[in-house]
Amino acid sequence: MITYREASKDEAKIIAQLHTKSWQQHYRGILHDTYLDQNVYADRLQVWQQRFQHPKETQHIIVATDAEEVCGFACTYAKDDNQYGALLDNLHVLPNWQGRSVGRKLMQLTAQWVHQYNTTSGLYLWVYEENIPARAFYERMGGTVAEKSIVENPGGGTASVLRIIWPDPSVILPSE
Repeated sequence: MITYREASKDEAKIIAQLHTKSWQQHYRGILHDTYLDQNVYADRLQVWQQRFQHPKETQHIIVATDAEEVCGFACTYAKDDNQYGALLDNLHVLPNWQGRSVGRKLMQLTAQWVHQYNTTSGLYLWVYEENIPARAFYERMGGTVAEKSIVENPGGGTASVLRIIWPDPSVILPSE
């Protein structure tokens, strides 16, 4: 049975490992293979250790667990953008847990937290344009494309990203 809870600061390594696996699966062809094969874990570990050691006041990290195994997580920052609101900076689910509504539930819990933090806040994220499965998921969750940009990738190179927005994140919440 999957349970959802706030992440604890001793889970930086576990989250970094899950983040690494997700990027290796979904970002092949978007990020450089050398980065994905050799450097991504060290990079993600540094990011997550920093986030847990020096959390921003507006940071919220939730994990999905099954028998204490972390199978997914979401990291959100409230008040990130004056126009678009809270930033869903990360949403990753282990491959063997995809298609089981873990991502949907993480999105719903994120939307609920954003609403509790600020009832007038929107929600947004950036997704690689080439990441078609993620784009389809966010569309099913009611998100719409607001803009396109080019970003510097970790490990070098550039890629096109889309800003997906939910002006009213309550559309993500389950129907009563």
